[in-house]
Amino acid sequence: MKMKKCFFQFMFMLILLIFCNIFFIYSANATDYILYSGDSSNQTNAQDKTGAPIPLNPYDSFTIESGAGIDIPSSSSNHTAIQSSSNSKINNYGSITINTVGSTVYGIDATDSNFIYNYGTINITSPLMVAEFNICGINATDSNSIYNYGTIKITTSGNLSKGNIYGIYAVDNNFIYNYGSITCNIVNRRLENVYGIRVSSYNTIYNYGDVVIKVNNKDWGGVIYNFEIKYHNTIYNYGKILNTINGVGPNHGDFFVFCVAASNYNTIYNYGTISTTINKSHNADVYGLQFYDNNRIFNYGTISAAANESVEGRVYGVSLHDSNIFINGGSITARARENRDENKAYGIYVDGDDNTITNSGSIKAYGKTSYAIYIRRNNNVLNLEKGCSLHGDTADLGLEGTATTINLSGQRYYITYDGIDPTVKAPGLLVVQERDGNLDGQANGLIASVDPKNLPFSSSEAQTVGTGQALHSVLFGRMKAGGNSWWTTGYGNVIYRKDNDSDAQGIVAGIDKKVGFLKRLGFFVGLNWANSQEEDSLWEVKSRGYTLGTYAEAKFNKLSSGFVLSYGK
Repeated sequence: MKMKKCFFQFMFMLILLIFCNIFFIYSANATDYILYSGDSSNQTNAQDKTGAPIPLNPYDSFTIESGAGIDIPSSSSNHTAIQSSSNSKINNYGSITINTVGSTVYGIDATDSNFIYNYGTINITSPLMVAEFNICGINATDSNSIYNYGTIKITTSGNLSKGNIYGIYAVDNNFIYNYGSITCNIVNRRLENVYGIRVSSYNTIYNYGDVVIKVNNKDWGGVIYNFEIKYHNTIYNYGKILNTINGVGPNHGDFFVFCVAASNYNTIYNYGTISTTINKSHNADVYGLQFYDNNRIFNYGTISAAANESVEGRVYGVSLHDSNIFINGGSITARARENRDENKAYGIYVDGDDNTITNSGSIKAYGKTSYAIYIRRNNNVLNLEKGCSLHGDTADLGLEGTATTINLSGQRYYITYDGIDPTVKAPGLLVVQERDGNLDGQANGLIASVDPKNLPFSSSEAQTVGTGQALHSVLFGRMKAGGNSWWTTGYGNVIYRKDNDSDAQGIVAGIDKKVGFLKRLGFFVGLNWANSQEEDSLWEVKSRGYTLGTYAEAKFNKLSSGFVLSYGK
């Protein structure tokens, strides 16, 4: 046993010694290559000025000083500014400029365990006319650390076919820190795939800066991903992730646009801004976030998605497939502005099973067909916490899937829904109404009927309670009147809120008289009308309704008691 232990110790020390020898051999042979301020080169790795090999040897370092630059012309046979093999350190304080029609173009191309620091500019301009292409500001494979404090910008124009454009593309186990700006500015007749940042598996991204995609596309559409992440990645966004897509041709093109698209087992924390907007397109599917299976998403910032002047525009603030956990403490907004049946907007769209959504923030959807949350599949859970708000022009909730559970946190919720009845749990009041007009509410106690088209102000608790108080004050005031008579009077209130203003008025007529021990017994009928308008005038709803009921007051010795029973629609 002792000999066996000694053997393993010997083998461990031998392997360690071999590794150290390899490390010191490489380190001893490592070279620091510098392109000094005032120098300029048109070759990869500035080989004519620095003598650096292509690619850099392991453990070499390469620095472009401020005031220096690598400028790769279109006539060059190699369309890469800096190319490294492994374990190198790359510092750019100056400029990397590439103007080429090449099919494969990299500002920096690094493989295996490199450290890349960009404090300057990486600017790639390509009037592409090639059949297949790959353009990338920084391309990194396996266990690299990328720090961008400067600017990465890619500008293309011309007729494109199959290919990809990346601000940063990283494959497996990389760390990416963006404190600067990454911009893809695309002006093309045809477009394939554009990515601000694309990563595969086990990568970590911190964004404190701006990642922006701007597309002005003629006639043809395209697929745009600001962030595309595959498996087991973690993202922290404290900055801005922005898409602006303009269809400028007569056909306007068909687009699929994503701010963040993720496959499986990813985690994202958003404390900043995620926004995607498309203007003028034929068909457009627009996503703020799209997540497939087993992801965790935490939003404490803002997420917005919009389609303007699309023939068929489908807008998703957040889209979830299966078994995701989504927590919203910020704001989510989806807008489909064109007033067509094919245009639809969803704050959160659930097209899968076994998701859990917890909302303590704001989720809003605007459009002819729009829902704050739409649940299409089965066995999903929605937790509504104190202070949350939901708004959909069609209804706050759309429930197509079965076995949806809604958990309330003990306050009043005035929510409209359309579709299959959910299971409602926990203390609290849920005010709901199916679009067919049937009373369809579930709660611990009082149930109220709300139809967003006929009584729009009732989606606000303050407006509903205020209107009820105004009506009841009229009736209780009537109890103090004397004699037996017909009577009529008006009532109303106005509510001013941050997002919209509402006003409601009504006229009520009734008759009452003394009956037996009752001091007064009366019956009434009334007509009410209301107007609700958002501040930016995106929508306005007018409605009419009626109310009827009875009221009474009884007096026993010196004690009196009264009640009002009413029904309205």
